[in-house]
Amino acid sequence: MDKTQVWDKVITTDSKKNRIDFKELWEYREMALVLVKKNFIASYKQTILGPAWAFINPFVTSIVFTFIFGNIANLSTDGIPQQLFYFCMILFWGYFSGCLSSTSNTFLSNAYLMSKIYFPRFIMPIISVISNFISFGIQFLLFILMYIFYLLIGANIHIEPTILLFPLFFLQFILLSLGLGSIFASITIKYRDIGTVIGFFIQLWMYATPVAYSSSVIPSSLYFIYHLNPVTNILEWVTYSLFGVGNPSVGFLIYSIIISIIIFFIGLRFFKKTEKTFIDII
Repeated sequence: MDKTQVWDKVITTDSKKNRIDFKELWEYREMALVLVKKNFIASYKQTILGPAWAFINPFVTSIVFTFIFGNIANLSTDGIPQQLFYFCMILFWGYFSGCLSSTSNTFLSNAYLMSKIYFPRFIMPIISVISNFISFGIQFLLFILMYIFYLLIGANIHIEPTILLFPLFFLQFILLSLGLGSIFASITIKYRDIGTVIGFFIQLWMYATPVAYSSSVIPSSLYFIYHLNPVTNILEWVTYSLFGVGNPSVGFLIYSIIISIIIFFIGLRFFKKTEKTFIDII
């Protein structure tokens, strides 16, 4: 009897393989879809309102922002209806921060699965991106209804042709969150308390970004420093595209694209280096 075995996959720890094997990721697409479905169901399982929470969370938060930042602090939204502005910014920031937070916990939250079977480890951050996008899509439906309502009552808002650049904006969110998240994930393996710091960091980052206020309130002396934040530039273009308000910079948009790409590849290098030993560390 011929005992020769033919292997269709060879798992190695090739230190030179610091790149994404897109072909391999595609081979595991069915597994990814199953896990995306599992994550979505788990998010709303054993809840009273179920997926309705996807609407409730940003809507209630936008009401709180309207009351605190719009009415009490009286921060400008550049003529955009406050409720609509805050809901929009919370929606887009929520997608970015959700991807960043879930990617940062990739190794810890999926250690049980990664230790049992082989699959391309980078599929887990991608699953986070897809899962968060599904929640974003549900919330965006409510935003569309709100947008139409304000148009009907005569709000001075209009869509600009730059809305066609939305795939580019989302690509930047994805690259930036995957890059930073991979770096954080590699660090939290050794230092668990960094996970708490990451949550605090994301919260501070939000206040350094035009989510609770329009970027027009920033003094001209801080304009350059403020726009070193790549998410600021993305959200300014989102605001301009959806409401026709503001004067976003093409130069800073290009800068944010370059920074997002650089951080992504740095994060990928951290990820590929850590995935080989993280089971031993945990």
